[in-house]
Amino acid sequence: MHRSSSVLKICEKCKATACYRRGTCVELADGFRCICDQGFYGNNCENEKCKAGSCNKRGTCIELADGFRCICDHGFYGNKCENAITCTPLKKPEHSSVNCSGPYGEKHYNASCYFSCDDGYTLEGDPKTICRESGNWNTHDIQCTVNHRKLILIIVPVGAVAAVLSALAVIYRCLKRNHQAQCNKRLWRMKIKAYMRYQLCV
Repeated sequence: MHRSSSVLKICEKCKATACYRRGTCVELADGFRCICDQGFYGNNCENEKCKAGSCNKRGTCIELADGFRCICDHGFYGNKCENAITCTPLKKPEHSSVNCSGPYGEKHYNASCYFSCDDGYTLEGDPKTICRESGNWNTHDIQCTVNHRKLILIIVPVGAVAAVLSALAVIYRCLKRNHQAQCNKRLWRMKIKAYMRYQLCV
């Protein structure tokens, strides 16, 4: 009776599901041991070594005796390549604005930033910069300089309007006083001054 009970216990050590059907079950005096198939590990072969997402699709999975190891692609790090490289803080030039976006974050590997200057300023350098795997942005020589041509285009119309208003004021005063000859002299002087201002601005 005792012998048959002992045999029953030994036979129950290795069941069909003892190693998750991922290895060979070997009965021992005090239990059993799983010899896992290739690609699996653990006491019961419950862990899969290299799966499709083992390295987050950011590296190469290498199988080891007790698990796996990820060799990460450029721009990523971590046990499972779960982290993307973060770039150093971006230096924004004066009189500018910047808009950043990227697949892993606006300051992380492969993110792109676009610069634009305030009104009245011109961008010098590449308007786009990219976060590299080194942790640095690929360009740093960006600056916004004063757009002198645009300022002239603003100043000239303002001066022209002021000259026209002054001329109208003189005409009104002259007509009121009926000094036609005097009016003509003043108008000619104002035309000459307005022309000189325009030439200086251009």
